[in-house]
Amino acid sequence: MERNDIVLARNKYLRLTDENRKSSSPRLEIYLDETWVNHNEYVDKCWTRPDGIVGPRVKTGEGARFIIVHARGENGMVPGGLLYFRSKNGNKGDYHDSMNHTCFLSWFQTQLLVNISTRSLIVLDNASYHSKVLNKAPVSSSRKSDIVFWLTNHNIAHDPSYTKTELLDVVKQHKYLQEYEIDKTARDAGHEVLRLSPYQ
Repeated sequence: MERNDIVLARNKYLRLTDENRKSSSPRLEIYLDETWVNHNEYVDKCWTRPDGIVGPRVKTGEGARFIIVHARGENGMVPGGLLYFRSKNGNKGDYHDSMNHTCFLSWFQTQLLVNISTRSLIVLDNASYHSKVLNKAPVSSSRKSDIVFWLTNHNIAHDPSYTKTELLDVVKQHKYLQEYEIDKTARDAGHEVLRLSPYQ
């Protein structure tokens, strides 16, 4: 069974993209993702060469691993949007071990946003490096003073004499005020982010 928040996120995505495509002035949809490839990646079966040698002589998966980040719209890959680099971890783990928020944000600002048309709808998932929160809401391990500060800073009515549990209940009702850095960066540049999976 799927979690309710995943179903909700998928339905929101389907509705928004459907509305966008039916609009009289649809926004360009940009889809982005990351992956990796091994330097010596190959298939076990392949055509033989005239000299009788069959395929590469190196074991698949050995050698360097390269991280690839790119984006695509309806007209193909975004020009200037390709980022690839050698993984710091060799061929251990996957791209999540080498990719981080700083690297992704730099690519997002310098290679994606500057190369797509204004008012684009940017579709991405909730990888940890896509999801750095700027104004994270307090949690149960937060100090009461930090909870009161967050509520005051967001102009949310509350009674400081409430218990920590009561204040957290008020926070829960306003958790939507959290904002992801990538979403704000896109919005400041005139775009909108649409996530394929629910906020964490």
